Amino acid sequence: MNYHFCVSKLKSVLFLLLLSGSILGQVKIDKAILQRLQSGQNVDAVLILISKPNLQNVNPAWSKDQKSTFVYNTLTRHCELTQYPIISILRSHQKSYQSFYVVNAIKTNLDQELLDILRTRNDLYAIMEDAPIKMLDYIVDNNIIQSRSVEPEWGIKKIKADSVWFQGYEGQGVTIGGLDTGFEWDYDVLRSKYRGFNNGVLNHNYHWHDAIHINNPAYADTLVNPCGFNSAQPCDDNNHGTHTMGTMVGSDENNLIGVAPKAQWVACRNMDRGWGKPSTYIECFEWMLAPTDIGNMNPDPTKSPHVINNSWYCSESEGCNTMNQYLLEDAVKNLKYAGIFVVVSNGNEGPNCNTTTGPPAMFESSFSVGATNSDDIIAGFSSRGPGTVDSVITMKPNV
Repeated sequence: MNYHFCVSKLKSVLFLLLLSGSILGQVKIDKAILQRLQSGQNVDAVLILISKPNLQNVNPAWSKDQKSTFVYNTLTRHCELTQYPIISILRSHQKSYQSFYVVNAIKTNLDQELLDILRTRNDLYAIMEDAPIKMLDYIVDNNIIQSRSVEPEWGIKKIKADSVWFQGYEGQGVTIGGLDTGFEWDYDVLRSKYRGFNNGVLNHNYHWHDAIHINNPAYADTLVNPCGFNSAQPCDDNNHGTHTMGTMVGSDENNLIGVAPKAQWVACRNMDRGWGKPSTYIECFEWMLAPTDIGNMNPDPTKSPHVINNSWYCSESEGCNTMNQYLLEDAVKNLKYAGIFVVVSNGNEGPNCNTTTGPPAMFESSFSVGATNSDDIIAGFSSRGPGTVDSVITMKPNV
């Protein structure tokens, strides 16, 4: 199946192929790709193009809808102009592909012959493996029942969110996007906040997307994902995402656990039981910029959330490297241009300094959050700053 969201006018732009990039020398190739091909295996890969659109013309005074629409239109036009030559090669080799626009990249499957052709091009920056990366090792027992009072949780009190509620600000009019292991919408603390549940009518179009399309090779074929694949309704395959959404918006008559209890939420599943791939992270970032219907058609940037939360982190030991960091950083930057506030975990690599070393926390464009305990002391596991991206020092965590 071909996904080509931004390549809709290919034949009309042949004369603009020179926009595809400048000569930077040899294409950077992930060592893992070379190793797999040498062993006779084909390999899933993401082709990263050199050319980037200019988003400097985003007017800070524009409304969020104006910003997101401008960024969406600019990004999609740009990839229409620049991706055609590579897609033509993929089609001639009968390769399926997925074209991205939130970053200028294409996912496909490589054999040695195709790699030899692509590595000589001057419009490609890098070719990286699209391999599963373990971001989370987190499972919650849904059968555990805890009695609670209607008092706000201690974390809410520590950041004084309850005092802001008292002034009348509880997240009204704000949509929060969650990117994680999935989300269960039908819990008391979350149901009424789900944007797809309006006055008792359930509609998942533009409110939910599943970027998990096939089983993770890290699991045996018998261990099929409990949510299946391409789920048409919100589902969480290990409960981490649901947990984080509760922290964001959760509340009912007996629980005050969410920071913004009157905000609405939308969501995208980017991990298979804690494992994601560069392509699944990018697909969810892209959906957040311009949510689609359940058929993944008719994108609408005016339906993008105001804030997105990423409670995951990727260190080098977990599989992140300079290539996939480059890709994720571009996505975060472009979302920020679109007026979307990108909040992320600062990581769990503490307590030493200089442990903010993985995406998306290390990026200057992201807003990273460290952890404290109930005594208001920095948690021992919480990563410390500063962060470093391309030798540029960033002050992390932001809060």
